[in-house]
Amino acid sequence: MYGVTHRQEHAHEEGIWCVSWVKNVSRDVDYIVTGAADNMVKAWTWSDQVSQLEHKWTFHGHQLGVVSVDIDPAGSVAASSGLDGYIHLWDLESGKQIRSIDGGQGWIM
Repeated sequence: MYGVTHRQEHAHEEGIWCVSWVKNVSRDVDYIVTGAADNMVKAWTWSDQVSQLEHKWTFHGHQLGVVSVDIDPAGSVAASSGLDGYIHLWDLESGKQIRSIDGGQGWIM
């Protein structure tokens, strides 16, 4: 049986398709990045001290669902790709887009 016991504020409007989690060692914070069918990428921080997920940023830029996200090992840059063929790089400290790359409609290898 499925039931919603807690609704996260600032959550995605549609299903989450991908997630990445990494510890930013220099800031002693865990970053979680999610991508969803709602075309958005969201960045969250996790605190072990209070067992709490906190919304940090909502990144806009994809025109179709986000199918993959990843975070660099240092925990400072996130990457996302979507069904629209674009790859976006996001700064997790400032919440700004670093770069947008048109990957085209074919496979990126």
